Amino acid sequence: MAPASTALARERKAAEPHLGDMAAMLDLVAIDKAIVTQGGFREFTQLAWEHVQPGRELHWGWCHDAVADFLQAFIRGEIKNGIINIPFRMAKSTISSVCAPVYSWIDEPGLRWLTASYRDTLSTRDSVRSRRLIASPWFQQRWGHMFKLTSDQNQKTFYENSAGGYRISQSVKGGSTGEGGNRVLADDPHNVGRAESEVERQNVIDWWDEEMSSRLDDHRVDGRLIIMQRLHEKDLAGHCLSKKGDGYTHLNLPMEYEPKVRCQVPAIKFKDPRLVEGELLEPVRFPREVVDELIVDLGPYAASGQLQQRPAPRKGSMFETDKIEIVEDWHYEMGAVGAIIRDAETGRLTGGADARQENWADGR
Repeated sequence: MAPASTALARERKAAEPHLGDMAAMLDLVAIDKAIVTQGGFREFTQLAWEHVQPGRELHWGWCHDAVADFLQAFIRGEIKNGIINIPFRMAKSTISSVCAPVYSWIDEPGLRWLTASYRDTLSTRDSVRSRRLIASPWFQQRWGHMFKLTSDQNQKTFYENSAGGYRISQSVKGGSTGEGGNRVLADDPHNVGRAESEVERQNVIDWWDEEMSSRLDDHRVDGRLIIMQRLHEKDLAGHCLSKKGDGYTHLNLPMEYEPKVRCQVPAIKFKDPRLVEGELLEPVRFPREVVDELIVDLGPYAASGQLQQRPAPRKGSMFETDKIEIVEDWHYEMGAVGAIIRDAETGRLTGGADARQENWADGR
């Protein structure tokens, strides 16, 4: 999407101090609508931010543009099956689970959304935030004429609009309601603390494959999207990416740039703009010192998944093979109590069950 013109941005900034004036307010409404018409979902989300996250500063960068453009293509049906992998705390839930369904109803209010997260409190939170955004004076003044929320179906986790569109939110464990939809969105389907459990991971995969695959109203044009940080080689994203026949379009945004896996998504004309290995994804909120501290805190295994979206450390999680010295002149034999490693030159025991006693005898 092309960014909104500089001229429109200047007009908006000039109108803001005069919001008490009716003419200025009407000008601002017209400017915002023009900005969104021209700039699309990325501009809508930036304008909506203060109404969704009041008091929280927005740091918007090229990675957020990429996520927004991917979601817009998904909304329009240009991407049918999609996966977005991005590190934590990158505003992904606000962009995808709060703003995307609302934005979609501006152009196509009849769209029906099924959204889910690993915990029902999270999916409910984002559903409520979407509903509050719709009810806000800011949205109503600009697009309120497009649809109204119905009074007879207006719950936190299930609300409908006057054009027939609706949003149903649930947890992965909560199972499917049986309702169908046009857009299925899984935002963080795995619990970070339970991603190592094979049973827990398989439960999520079964839910996605066996329940949610049948919930699309029209499999020819409707779609499903997963947005998450990677947690395990066999998490839901890994499972779907390994099923090549499913045709998932993949947006992969590691915290540190890795030239060998540079992401390109032709559907949105995206190519990771970074050129230098190790260049950071969002250096304003995550500068080098913060990322380095996170790598230490998380450890190599978690950092490779949650930060790099590559849930297998480049050198292995237990042993870094390039730091293991290969020694040829060692003698290996089996003793009565297990393996013994003997120095071929001195004959001393240097490893194994009996080595400890010999070393202790020498005061080592």
